[in-house]
Amino acid sequence: MQANKKRSEAGAMVSGIAILVNLMLVIGKSAVGLASGSVAVLGDAVNNLSDIATSVIAFIGFRVSEQPADAEHPYGHGRIEYLASLCVAVMVMAVGINVFLDSAKKCIHPTPVTISAWMGVVLLASVLVKGFLFLYFRRMSRKIKASIFGATAADSRNDAMTTLVILVAALVEKTWRVAVDGPVGVAVSIYIMLNGISLIRDGISPILGRAPDRSVVVGIRKLVESAPHVLGMHDLLVHDYGPGRQFASAHVEMPADMTPIDMHEIIDAVERQVQEDLGIQMVIHCDPVVKDRRADEMRHFLETSGICKGMTVHDLRIVPTSTKAKVMFDCVIPYTKRNPEEDVRERVVTCFNQKYPEYLCIPTIEHSFTGDGIAGETDET
Repeated sequence: MQANKKRSEAGAMVSGIAILVNLMLVIGKSAVGLASGSVAVLGDAVNNLSDIATSVIAFIGFRVSEQPADAEHPYGHGRIEYLASLCVAVMVMAVGINVFLDSAKKCIHPTPVTISAWMGVVLLASVLVKGFLFLYFRRMSRKIKASIFGATAADSRNDAMTTLVILVAALVEKTWRVAVDGPVGVAVSIYIMLNGISLIRDGISPILGRAPDRSVVVGIRKLVESAPHVLGMHDLLVHDYGPGRQFASAHVEMPADMTPIDMHEIIDAVERQVQEDLGIQMVIHCDPVVKDRRADEMRHFLETSGICKGMTVHDLRIVPTSTKAKVMFDCVIPYTKRNPEEDVRERVVTCFNQKYPEYLCIPTIEHSFTGDGIAGETDET
């Protein structure tokens, strides 16, 4: 909790710096735009004005996110940062649309643009300042793991490039008397809107339930599978309630001849280790596994038979009956349209029956909740 508070304080400080710097840029660019009559420069100033609103949203988001959990929000308020990122994305998109409309009008009714030496200096200084902000936001985004500053860093980089293009266009218009301010403004607006679409997509993704980062999955798997007597892990779930507020659960296979007390002691130690090393609260369910060479042979056959690329098998058990023994197991398959669940189930049953006709095959087809499947994760571990 203390780490989250320090992170929120750092985020609020960065937001405050961004507000002050962007306010100076708005004043400078507005003066240049009004004096020169450049709609592209004025549009860039409006874009910086939206950056101030963005920083205000980020500031509020960090302050709200550090509020402690309560009865209505037992997992805390961390997801407010994701909502703040989405608000930033919508504002960027709105600015792009506004600049496009103004620039389109100037393409139809062009007006002359006058850029003096001092105006050029102001715009060039703006490019340098935005370049600095890009590097600063990117470093802070990585340091405190704040997605909103990753988006702000990209926006600052785009602003620097946009202002540089506008400055070059103004010089071209002044030198060769070619009206390019309107078309350049249109190009700038399209660039802003494309960036806004990307930011909207990035803002919506964690709210919808994005797969956890691969480093998180690999980190959990390494800690769990390196514990004594652990034979394997499956059904890993990672829930994200905001930066620094992740929860996980998994099924861990352990020898059935161990006592429940010994199993609990090992599992409890693993849960504490995941909390200490990764900052993730984890709950582990134990699956007792009976040593069965026949079952191991069946599992290996299913995973290497080429039924479905990347498919893994767990919880395979042989259940005797009065007639035909049942073989029940779960198959985890990758997310791909080429492998519909029903098709995979039919192929599994057909392939298994050809190899083991004396058994009744009962597979369950499922997907991994960590994105690309267990097989890919295991390869990296």
